Amino acid sequence: MHILFSDQSSLTYINDEMRGENAIDLLLRNKVSYESLHEYQRPLVDRLIEHGIIENTGGRIRLKDPDLFYVLRSLNDNEAVAVAVGTALPGGPPHRSQRAELPHWAPALGSGVEAHVGEWMLDAGGW
Repeated sequence: MHILFSDQSSLTYINDEMRGENAIDLLLRNKVSYESLHEYQRPLVDRLIEHGIIENTGGRIRLKDPDLFYVLRSLNDNEAVAVAVGTALPGGPPHRSQRAELPHWAPALGSGVEAHVGEWMLDAGGW
């Protein structure tokens, strides 16, 4: 959904003449060809094509199914979906627990383990 409807998507700007508020706006307001895309944008467009959201007609990239667009727009506007189109969803919880608000995996539990630095301190690596 982010790729299509967010103003932070990397599919909002090609050049000063071809830009939009989001990817959908870009595609609707401009004649965007695959060749006009930047290299970093092509994998995103390829993924949207693979999932049947958009199509490359040879001269223009456009929405493949307007009805699907309205469904996706409604899901996005009502915040019913918070994952990117094509993201695989897990069938259960993560394999290991994670500590709250920390982006790394929680250490294994055990006895005799001591911290190398004080509580709430980061190791500055000698700085």
